[in-house]
Amino acid sequence: RIEKSTSVINEIVFFGRLEMRKGPLLLIEALEQLSKKHRSMMKHIKVSFLGRDTPVDEWNPSYKEKIRQDFLSSTNLKNVNLSFLDNFDRDQAISYISDPHRLIVIPSLTENLPGTVYESIEFGANFIAADVGGIKEMIHPDDADRCLFQPLPLSLASKLHEKIVETHKDIKPVRHSETPASIRSDIIAFHKQIHQQSSQNSFRRRK
Repeated sequence: RIEKSTSVINEIVFFGRLEMRKGPLLLIEALEQLSKKHRSMMKHIKVSFLGRDTPVDEWNPSYKEKIRQDFLSSTNLKNVNLSFLDNFDRDQAISYISDPHRLIVIPSLTENLPGTVYESIEFGANFIAADVGGIKEMIHPDDADRCLFQPLPLSLASKLHEKIVETHKDIKPVRHSETPASIRSDIIAFHKQIHQQSSQNSFRRRK
């Protein structure tokens, strides 16, 4: 059993667009498993979804609403303090994930070199991520076991529990991988280009 006063973590934050391949339903299934095994744990932990909403399909225009209904229909999760942060700009998102009391979760089912992982490392977020695509190559090999999980509900539930019961002295920042300088600079340039395009698109929408 874990009491509020002993846990560093007071919020679990899904970080990524609200769409199937980013794994929001995987997180919900893992939270179900966690709540069944450790009933008191979720009483003190808020759950937030930080990312842009997308349609589920042509009949369901909002993934946010699907997630909300999944929580409400769950016996174990219906009373969880749930929030959606779907209008943050990049600076607001970075500020939000940098709080050490928030556990950032990136449960993607498929990925290449996701900006969410790059930013979580770069800005010192306390995060965990699914071991898919190129994510492992982005992380220092000595830190991989601490922050990676298999994209399965039980694996994620186990990693969530492991991180929630950590104390302040157990928490260490995850480092970038020891990639050759040229590859590292390519990764940085790639994400800078994405952020620049995103900023330009946001500016055009506001005009």
